Amino acid sequence: MKISCTSINFKANKIIKPQAEYINKVLCSSKNVDIICHEDTDRDSADSAVSIFNYLKQKGVNSRIIISQDLKNLNLDKSNCNFINSKELKEDEPTGDTAICVDFSSSERVNQKTLNYLRKVPKLLCIDHHKGINLVNHDYTYISDSLDENNNSVKPVTSFYIDSSAKSTTSILYRLYEALGEKIDNKQAYTLFSGLVDDGQKRSAIICDGINGEISPDTILIEDKNAYDVYVNLRKKLTPEQIKQIAKDVDITSFLTKNEKQFQGSLFKRLQFEKDGKIAYVYIPPNDEEWNKLGQDTTITSAILNKFRRRVISNDFNSEKLNNVRTVLTFYQAGDKYKVSIHSKDNLHYVYDNFDTYYKNETTSLGGHTLRGGGRILSTNEAVCKNWANNVLDCVSLSIL
Repeated sequence: MKISCTSINFKANKIIKPQAEYINKVLCSSKNVDIICHEDTDRDSADSAVSIFNYLKQKGVNSRIIISQDLKNLNLDKSNCNFINSKELKEDEPTGDTAICVDFSSSERVNQKTLNYLRKVPKLLCIDHHKGINLVNHDYTYISDSLDENNNSVKPVTSFYIDSSAKSTTSILYRLYEALGEKIDNKQAYTLFSGLVDDGQKRSAIICDGINGEISPDTILIEDKNAYDVYVNLRKKLTPEQIKQIAKDVDITSFLTKNEKQFQGSLFKRLQFEKDGKIAYVYIPPNDEEWNKLGQDTTITSAILNKFRRRVISNDFNSEKLNNVRTVLTFYQAGDKYKVSIHSKDNLHYVYDNFDTYYKNETTSLGGHTLRGGGRILSTNEAVCKNWANNVLDCVSLSIL
């Protein structure tokens, strides 16, 4: 059953108990569970996976985490969990009874090997906070806006639970454990808070200072009752030392090399503008020499571009050029793909819808959150990538005017 709920300006989304119990029953009645992270795994996806792994371990259920990222890049301790890199999956890899996708519900967000593996799993679950569900055609609950605490419109118990109003997947997991009456100890709080801070910082909802070890909520978070409630309840379970460590892990742009700082400083000069300055973008062409030297799309470069987009949107540069900017995009190569990442003051769902209408095919995709999203095309041909970038820009133009 498909459900889409309307906004009524009370931000306290909680998972109803029957839904939580259904997810819990499927997981805990399984003998072996695969916890699947999305490609280019970030902290929210990885921390969500670690949280579920630790929860299942307490319940006596065997599980493993399938990840597509170097654990060192995420500061994850390999010894604490059972990790397997998605590249290691064999064609005849035996599946667990159940797989749970965390922080993604779209086939475009995993590589083909992982997607083929998912299609063989007998039972598939998902917890996510993104728009763009296509791993299933039915049996999902999709919440697009904030709900009244007493709202009864989300009744179906489904295998896919997606709340795109949530600030992170870890915050949905917090609500899952809450609905189940599970105590969240210091270890779980650390993991869940880490994912919330990482995704919250990307959305300018959380201010993270790695050098001084400080984390604080911004206005966007404080005004969101659901997110702020989760933030406060998790933070109070942590020590000052743990807060400092999470700040250091998340705010990686505070610890850049000389070349990384030089690249970061050059981005403003690369800015181009369209539509009376409402759209700003940086186009890094395929096989760009400086980008290649930095390793292309890494955890560090992704963080640099993310911080830059946020600074442009809020005009931290105090530049008249940025006064009218509504949407900022960065285009860049990532191995055999070419990608775009977007921040906006406007609803990006209209951009995704326009893109799906005019340009979507098996080689390209665009999607994400209301104010932050991205996409990719399976090509590094310069002419193809330039044309695709122009198509994305056209969709933004259609959506903000």
